[in-house]
Amino acid sequence: MKELKTLEVVAWRELLSIQAKMIISRKVYEDQQTTLVMFAAGAGEEISSEKYAKTVVYSVLDGVIECEMEQTTVQILAGSYFKIPPDCEHRLQFSQDCRFLMLIK
Repeated sequence: MKELKTLEVVAWRELLSIQAKMIISRKVYEDQQTTLVMFAAGAGEEISSEKYAKTVVYSVLDGVIECEMEQTTVQILAGSYFKIPPDCEHRLQFSQDCRFLMLIK
């Protein structure tokens, strides 16, 4: 069984409007060891499916970002660490009130 990756939420900032669309971006550095991911999410709060009813499950293969609906609750705090399952890069529910920058090691 694969070991779970550890994610560190390194920074976040508020969006100007909660109507902003979800933003996902990804950059792989030349060493292929570090990935930066930025997207709209509720950093610093518990994100529940009852409140937002949508989860982004994304993986980047040939530039395609896959999104699915899922019932999961994750608490995201700036400076925190959490594990992700080996079958996908990352699973989170998101709101549209702020963004955070996540460092995948």
